[in-house]
Amino acid sequence: MGLFGLFGKKEPKRPAEAPAEKEGAELAPYSGLQVEVTAIDGRLLFVARLQGLRGGTGQLWQQSEESVEMGPEPIMVKIRGYSDRDNKAVYMEGVITPEQNRTWTAEHLKLLKTGNDRAYFRLDTNVEGTLSPSGRVGGKEEPCKLLNISIGGARVLTAAPHKAREKFLLRVKLIPDREPFLIRCELLRIISKDEKQFEYGLRFMDLNDKETERITQCIFDLQRKKNR
Repeated sequence: MGLFGLFGKKEPKRPAEAPAEKEGAELAPYSGLQVEVTAIDGRLLFVARLQGLRGGTGQLWQQSEESVEMGPEPIMVKIRGYSDRDNKAVYMEGVITPEQNRTWTAEHLKLLKTGNDRAYFRLDTNVEGTLSPSGRVGGKEEPCKLLNISIGGARVLTAAPHKAREKFLLRVKLIPDREPFLIRCELLRIISKDEKQFEYGLRFMDLNDKETERITQCIFDLQRKKNR
């Protein structure tokens, strides 16, 4: 074989492999997001801050006090939160492994979708409460029934007609032996209505970290009672 045959042919270029940090790059803007971590069967495991997202890997800094019982093996979970920057719900999935000091390693993270809903775990309830107009002098309390609750809002049933964007104070005692909540909220949507009752979706407003943590703990405690 001549020299041309030895050196004239160039070996075809192989496609460059994507750097590991580029995998999952679409997740990077969501570092720092407060999220809920749920099992595949829908159980709420804990609330956390998702930090250090890079290449489909990050850390979950657990914020809720709930103790999660699991072995050392990674488990598949769903992760969801709400991005105030994008005004969108964020849905992910991946596997998590427990570390020390209530931290978890999250790996193989994938962005499933983003949407316009609030993306919080909702727990069905059947609790009596009241609604009163927020910022309106002389407004009377009206009875309502709390149908479900999440960290971000609630669904209520009441006999009074209202319009979207009205603001209320929701008073409700989720657990009998604990202090009631008084939460400022906004009516986001009318879910259903007939001649005698109306079902509304409410968004919680101006919750501080302490109140958010208290609601979260009540949701965990109520969920535990339901699963007994």
